[in-house]
Amino acid sequence: MIVFSTFFKLLEKNKWSIVINLVVFLGIASIAVRSGSPEDQINFKDIKLKLAVIDRDHSATSMELKNYIGELHQLTELEDDPVVFQDELYFNNVYEILIIPAGFEEGLLAGKEIPLETLEAPDAGVTTLSSIQVDQIMRFFKTYLALGLNPSEAMTKTKEIMQSNASVNIQLDNHSLEEAPNYNYYFQYLPYPMIAILVSCISLILIIYNEKDLKNRTVCASFSLKKRNFELSLANITVAVIIWIILMIFPFIIYGTDMLRSGVYGYYLLNSFSFLIVSFSISYLIGIFSNSEEAISVFSTSVSLGLCFLGGVFVPLSVMSKQVLYFSKFLPSYWYVMTNEIIGKNTELVGSDLKDVIYGILIQLCFAIAIFGISLVITKRKTQAF
Repeated sequence: MIVFSTFFKLLEKNKWSIVINLVVFLGIASIAVRSGSPEDQINFKDIKLKLAVIDRDHSATSMELKNYIGELHQLTELEDDPVVFQDELYFNNVYEILIIPAGFEEGLLAGKEIPLETLEAPDAGVTTLSSIQVDQIMRFFKTYLALGLNPSEAMTKTKEIMQSNASVNIQLDNHSLEEAPNYNYYFQYLPYPMIAILVSCISLILIIYNEKDLKNRTVCASFSLKKRNFELSLANITVAVIIWIILMIFPFIIYGTDMLRSGVYGYYLLNSFSFLIVSFSISYLIGIFSNSEEAISVFSTSVSLGLCFLGGVFVPLSVMSKQVLYFSKFLPSYWYVMTNEIIGKNTELVGSDLKDVIYGILIQLCFAIAIFGISLVITKRKTQAF
């Protein structure tokens, strides 16, 4: 097993490359724990903005409107002066100024459209919230006034309808989860270290073994080429499996043993192992195709980041354009991510979800076979060139 043992001696020289990639990945996984866990997700809620209401009507209706806006937001009293308005908005002392014009109540009672004048601070995107609220208030308020209610009664009814909330229930089946578990985010980012580490390990060593002079000396020696290729392949597979085992141990350190009770842990292993085969085929192709360590370094970075960004590992598929998604379907990382998302949403895979998971894994294996086929073609041509 001379070739086999020599492979690991060469691998020891690249150990820091493996360590660096693992540390980077663990950092990404740790961030995903904090930012991706359901309990740490941001919930949308109403906020109180700094507003000002200038009442030029001084009527019961305008007072009711101003008071209610004051309940929803933080009101600032300002002098009715355009110069003051400009200064306050410019320095963001207030985000929006609402001006109730003179004749506001009289116009509303007569059924006329009396719009409010609004002044907004530069680049104050948050005023969208207050603008929507004021539009809703005015719509309901005018409706109740048209029904014959006085301003006080109309505003009371408006408050009631504005404060009402719709109850929404999501019906899940017995095998579905409302949120993906924390460890699902670990497996989401797994393609990055797999590709980066295998390329930096296997590809770098392959270019040494495939160096023309070294290969010719091996052919001339009594050591058969068939035995050399067997031991070299066995060493590559052993390294890939060891790296996969290490990556499968890390989630227990980060998340504990919850995965074992998830009901779908076996599918996580199967999906990750299928992508391991894809990563192995990519690293083998790069090792056969490249002629220098510099080229390996370029391929390692560009291929790993390219597949992760375009395949939905780093950038969620939900925010990608249709054109990018169409292209992503031609990448194995896309099918890994799609399969991982399905697994993460279930406690048991049955029916169409099970079929989709199997389909996604089979497609990844098809990618691996295709890449291996390309590698064999390149190897054959290089052998003939010798």
